[in-house]
Amino acid sequence: MLKFFFDIFKDVFKVYCADHTYTTLKLRMDVPASRIAKLAAEKLGLKVTNNLTLCEVRSNGGSNELSNTYFNLKHNLKINFNIFFSDRIVFKENDVGLTTSLSVNGRLFLSPSEHLDALTPLPEQEGIKY
Repeated sequence: MLKFFFDIFKDVFKVYCADHTYTTLKLRMDVPASRIAKLAAEKLGLKVTNNLTLCEVRSNGGSNELSNTYFNLKHNLKINFNIFFSDRIVFKENDVGLTTSLSVNGRLFLSPSEHLDALTPLPEQEGIKY
C-alpha cells in the first residue's frame, strides 16, 4: 500500500545552483537526497562528484523587526539598513521527503560542499520583486 502511495504522489520541484539557475524535477516523495542531487547535477550540467551537497536555503525576507536605524554619534550620521539573515540546512544523503520538509520561504540548492557559504537566497525570498 505504501509503495502505491509513493507511485501516485510525485512531487514537482526546483533545484537551484549558486548563480540562481535551476532545473525542475518530478520525482517520488521517497527518493533520497543523494539521488535528487545526482539527477539535478546531470540536468544542470554539473560534474557529478561526491562532494555535491543538497541543502535548503531560507531567508527571513527582511523582516521589519530587523530593520534598524544606526546612529553614528561621532560623525552625527544617520544610516538606515535592513538585515537579511539566511540559513542553510544541509541534507544527509539518505534523507527523504525533502520537498515536504522545506520551510515556507525555503528553496533547495545544490552546491559543492566547500561553496555552501556562497549560497544566497533568491530575490523573491527576500521580498524583492522585479
